[in-house]
Amino acid sequence: CDAGSRWRSYTFSRNDGYNYWNKLKIGLEGDGPYVITLGGHARTTVTEFPWAREKHPVFDQSRGYDFCDRPEEWINGTVKMRVKTCESLKNPPIYFDTSATILPNPVVPLPAIGDGLEVIDTHMKATGQEFILVNGLDDDV
Repeated sequence: CDAGSRWRSYTFSRNDGYNYWNKLKIGLEGDGPYVITLGGHARTTVTEFPWAREKHPVFDQSRGYDFCDRPEEWINGTVKMRVKTCESLKNPPIYFDTSATILPNPVVPLPAIGDGLEVIDTHMKATGQEFILVNGLDDDV
């Protein structure tokens, strides 16, 4: 968490969708809140997932899925995932619900915007969703 490090508030980036060489898989763990993973690493938690097994008969939570295209880099931007065909979901915000059964360890708390975390994006749909950490963090992790 060095000074000048970059952070974002949305789960999937364009680079995640352009992972043909390493084939990172989108995964889902838990029974609600769900933990969305990429390559086995937790990215966020969500209380609802549109393709959870009870809502989507083809979705198999025990396997990973590929991107069909690069995600839109903003909260609620389109993320296309290949279930049987390419299907869309919204790019969720990064949030870690402490009641989720599987969480990354540790979760790093960031300072508030204006208190060491500054907005750096100016994209029309994503303004205020990419940040730079002005000073490093001294917290023990």
